Amino acid sequence: MGNTMAWLNDNAAAVEHYKQALALDPRHFMAQNNLGLVLLGMSEFSEAAKHFRRAIEIRPDFFEAKTNLEMALQKAGGTSE
Repeated sequence: MGNTMAWLNDNAAAVEHYKQALALDPRHFMAQNNLGLVLLGMSEFSEAAKHFRRAIEIRPDFFEAKTNLEMALQKAGGTSE
């Protein structure tokens, strides 16, 4: 449902759905990444970075989350990792 809400540009609902999914399964790396993407689109760069980092912790070979983390850090004005 989070993906649908994000697609419909209802970011607040998307965030809530992803948070509900993560409450059920905090190790769901794709939900972590997708939540990060929505937060990135909302200019919540440091919060987005936390979720990208968590996705990478869960699945270290998740290249998309690594790329998204770099983007979040750059947009936040920080240095890349």
